[in-house]
Amino acid sequence: MKVILFNNASTYLWKHIATAVENGKKALEELKNENNVYDLLLLDLNMPVMDGFELLSIMQDDTRLKEIPVVIMSANDSKEIIANCLSKL
Repeated sequence: MKVILFNNASTYLWKHIATAVENGKKALEELKNENNVYDLLLLDLNMPVMDGFELLSIMQDDTRLKEIPVVIMSANDSKEIIANCLSKL
């Protein structure tokens, strides 16, 4: 399994390869790189440069990227934010 993380360094996570990026724009670049195939996306909604909402919207418009399962993380537990995320999936 190859996982993309939004963090500061590439690492091994539970014996899986994880790619870490520092902002949403770089995440999109990694995801759109056809040499990369990800099995899972761990997405923080509050990323700099491009937030998680924008990244989700872009992914849903891309036939390849919309097939990647997404786990969304946020410190905010607002029902509106949860509904907004679910509407993009």
